Amino acid sequence: MAALVVAAGWMLRRTLFGRYILAVGGNEAAARLGGVPVDRVKRRVYAISGICAGVAGLIVVAINSSSDANLVGLGMELDVIAAVAVGGTLLTGGQANVAGTLIGALIIQLLRYTLLANGVSDAAALLVKGAIIAAAVWLQRRGQDAAPPPTIVAERGGRAVLAVLDRNRAVVALALLILFGALRYDHFLGPYNVVSVLRYNSMFALTGLGMCFVIITGGIDLSVGAVAALASVVSAILSPYGLVPGLVGGLGAGFVVGAFNGALVARLKILPFIATLSGMLVASGSALLAAHNQTVGVSYENAFTAIGQGDLLGLPIPMWIAGCAYALGSLLLNYLPFGRYALAIGGEPDAARLMGLPVGRVVFFTYVQSGLLAGLAGVILAAQFGAGQPTEGVGWELFSIAAVVVGGTLLSGGRGSVGATLAGVLLLGLVFNILNFENGIGWISLSAYWQSVIRGAFLFIVVVAGSGGGRRLKRRAESGTKA
Repeated sequence: MAALVVAAGWMLRRTLFGRYILAVGGNEAAARLGGVPVDRVKRRVYAISGICAGVAGLIVVAINSSSDANLVGLGMELDVIAAVAVGGTLLTGGQANVAGTLIGALIIQLLRYTLLANGVSDAAALLVKGAIIAAAVWLQRRGQDAAPPPTIVAERGGRAVLAVLDRNRAVVALALLILFGALRYDHFLGPYNVVSVLRYNSMFALTGLGMCFVIITGGIDLSVGAVAALASVVSAILSPYGLVPGLVGGLGAGFVVGAFNGALVARLKILPFIATLSGMLVASGSALLAAHNQTVGVSYENAFTAIGQGDLLGLPIPMWIAGCAYALGSLLLNYLPFGRYALAIGGEPDAARLMGLPVGRVVFFTYVQSGLLAGLAGVILAAQFGAGQPTEGVGWELFSIAAVVVGGTLLSGGRGSVGATLAGVLLLGLVFNILNFENGIGWISLSAYWQSVIRGAFLFIVVVAGSGGGRRLKRRAESGTKA
């Protein structure tokens, strides 16, 4: 390990490649103009990261004489980020301290063992790590480069048709997938399958809607899954007192975490990735503490479970809730000032400030609404499955991000669609529904682990396609400006 640290420090300070890394992190656009091979540098950096992670895995196996894929590396990325931040490396890029990272890693591990030695639970340790990451980043925060302002380009002739199809690709893909399923499987459009898909994916629709607004402003929310888990526990604990206390408790939990995230991003100017990572740790730790690290059963003596298991006019109540939320979201984005403000902030935050828009307030409330919707999803989770589950919600943030990107919302912000996000949620839900049908007819046999692999690969494809669409939009804007 000492040899790797020395080699990394020498490489970063004494070699051209190290200078390239710092230049790319400090100002990528300037690095490109200076002739730095930015893409090649990034590929090599991620390859080095993978090699170091592989070496770490070998060391773990050598120490423990065994390996458990369900446990080894669990939560390690959080320790790594905390060590890097504590060690003085800017998480915005452009400044690094290898020796400081080593010291930060030692501090984090020392803190971990100290907490364990004093009987502090893993759940409380998560809260401490989240606070450490938030505090370290707040102390080292710096401004971010502004993104280029969006330009509206008029489309003509056949290009207009292609542009419409491109903007509605999620809807087109959803229609084709439904047609495929209907032709291939006997009961694909049967009442049971349709109701099951709508009931289950309503939770993801709610988290996806909240994520849509956050990404439109140029942010990200990694805490939605943990918030849903926390809300499910709180609502399950309060369910014996009735539907309203359980619902209010879950929404309250979501509001608190959303306000926490919004304050870190809007007030303290912490990067959304790090701020919501801290929020995720806080929510996850709080859920484990409140549930005493076990599932919490709900009460069946009142109407609480109806919000997850009940039907209205032959359709599941969660679907009606999600539908109302999307109707309000569409109204908010397309017809009210808040939606226009969000789009303007995501497109060019500095210009939005110069125009006098309340940037901080809008960003704050986008994270609040994301927390509220994730909290509502958690209430439905508890009511639907009959228990509050503190360990549920893993990967929900990835599903939500994928659905938003599939719907055409740019990850860089400034452009998005509520309706297309809903189509993205249904599209992803049907992909995994079709996998279950294929398992049933025996053509393929995929375990839950393989489905996780497919989910990750699909997310990768979606994000790459989304970033490609953003680059095409930028090129069209530039060509329109020149014309």
